[in-house]
Amino acid sequence: MQALEQAFPRRAIQVKNSGLSGGIVLSFAMVVCMALGAFLLWYQGPGILRDYKISQNPIVDENASLRKGECKTRQLIMTDCKADIVFKDSAGKSVQESVSFMFFDTSRSGYDVEIVRSGDDPSLVTLDLGVEKLWDRIFTLGVFTVLLIGGAIAVIVAMIRVRGLNKKMRKPLPLKPVAVTVTGIQKNYGIRNVFYSYTNEAGKKKKRASRFSKKEEPCYLSVAAGTKANDTPALAVLPQGCDVPVLLDENLDRLDLTADEKQAIHNALAV
Repeated sequence: MQALEQAFPRRAIQVKNSGLSGGIVLSFAMVVCMALGAFLLWYQGPGILRDYKISQNPIVDENASLRKGECKTRQLIMTDCKADIVFKDSAGKSVQESVSFMFFDTSRSGYDVEIVRSGDDPSLVTLDLGVEKLWDRIFTLGVFTVLLIGGAIAVIVAMIRVRGLNKKMRKPLPLKPVAVTVTGIQKNYGIRNVFYSYTNEAGKKKKRASRFSKKEEPCYLSVAAGTKANDTPALAVLPQGCDVPVLLDENLDRLDLTADEKQAIHNALAV
């Protein structure tokens, strides 16, 4: 890297395109997390509240019947149950109520269930399994809600951080050439996400993704001996005051360089 350090201009240089995404992709991820969290609360919340009320005074309804019902275990630990219950209301009219709930369970056997109603409010009906697993369901809903809300918060923090970095890099800054490791490329709708890793000043290994257009290629360095398969060294720059290196394209168009400056860097890369 010594030849590259000597070839890089000593002046402050503007980063025209950092490749760090802080807009549409992260905004979409945040919306997805929030939407899933809201859907989960809407889907499971009312059923938990209903079954909690029934659990205060449950009465088995021998006259009610199941029209259909099933429990499926997904990913070996998550059980999702659905059932249609037919029962008589206070006026003697047949009413059908659909119930659904989910809970953690590693059992792979079936469930024997009974239909229970609330002794305080006979219009509330469910399966005794739902009452039995009530606290498991509350725990399950809580875990997923916390994970989704936590994910949304993490995305917001990442958006603020990336936008701050991009804003800082728009100003000309001294740049330090550094080597990073390209670990993979993912293609989506004409845009490629190039994943790369680097070691920060604290000695910790970090991972990032840089967005490249269909025609852009990373500025690869010569492959060093002992490099792992699918891991390729590439050129990046570390703007002064920033802790995230910017992965460069092979034409160096991501930096505001003159033609002579670009040529000097390419000559150093060929050494």
